[in-house]
Amino acid sequence: MELCEIKSNAKINLSLNITGVRSNLHTLDMIVVSVDLADTIVISKRNDKKVVIKYWNEKCRVPFLVSTATNEIDFKRPVGDAESGISIKNCSVTKSINQFKNKFGFGGINVEVIKKIPISAGLGGSGVDAAGALRGLAQMSGIDVDCKELKEVASLVGSDVPYLLKGGLARVRGVGDEVEFFNNSTHKADFNIVIAKSDGGVLSKDAYRVFDKIYPSKSFSPSDNDKLLNYLKIGEDSFSALEYMGNALTKASIKLDCGITKTLEMLKLAGAVKTLMTGSGSACVGFFNSEDMAKLATDKLQKQNHFVYSCRVFL
Repeated sequence: MELCEIKSNAKINLSLNITGVRSNLHTLDMIVVSVDLADTIVISKRNDKKVVIKYWNEKCRVPFLVSTATNEIDFKRPVGDAESGISIKNCSVTKSINQFKNKFGFGGINVEVIKKIPISAGLGGSGVDAAGALRGLAQMSGIDVDCKELKEVASLVGSDVPYLLKGGLARVRGVGDEVEFFNNSTHKADFNIVIAKSDGGVLSKDAYRVFDKIYPSKSFSPSDNDKLLNYLKIGEDSFSALEYMGNALTKASIKLDCGITKTLEMLKLAGAVKTLMTGSGSACVGFFNSEDMAKLATDKLQKQNHFVYSCRVFL
């Protein structure tokens, strides 16, 4: 295969409990699900051994990250970018390519990452792109996405990549290494949701650092995941599941980005029956009684928020 195009979906947290620490990493117990908001990863073969990676903004199709490499990739940030420079060693797609190459090997490639998922939002952004790159490389190499070796590669790239490699509804525990996927045929619930994010952003490492100050025990579980999963299975009583959703990082992330509080309030005012921050933020999710109400809320929030996206989650 000379070229492949992968849609790599964002995730939202229906719950996020922090249960402790293992080897300096926080252990989690969370319920996550994919949504139809996605980045696009396009991979094509080259006639040489170079790896060329380009990041594009979906709306304007202007490159905002460009990197080129033989052995090591030269990573550049554009002039005037609001974010600080990121070391090439921290580029998730580069990590995916390097780990895949170490395990399976391949020749030169072009990689285009067309961004639609906002960064520093708790939607899986960088992990989504890493997982998409791995899926694309596996597809071009004739490797089964469910094979043990590819999962091992995913775990080396990032703690959320093993889940994002497959996506769907799952319970993720430990440091991301314990992933239990659920078949959609056994989980019937569906929700109309609106994802909203202000101009701010939160880095996960900062959220966990502040969390440890707020909760010296380094643990807090605001959601009941067993009951949450039970109501998701029932389906006919989907909205009873909302009572058992929660995010342990909310207070910490609000201290880093006060815009989260405003976004949650705006979702409520727009008619959401439940609001929830996803991941470490700063994106928030509102659950609505109908698709029409979700669309009305989207129209209202688009006038006030940096990013708003309406979608339906089927479990």
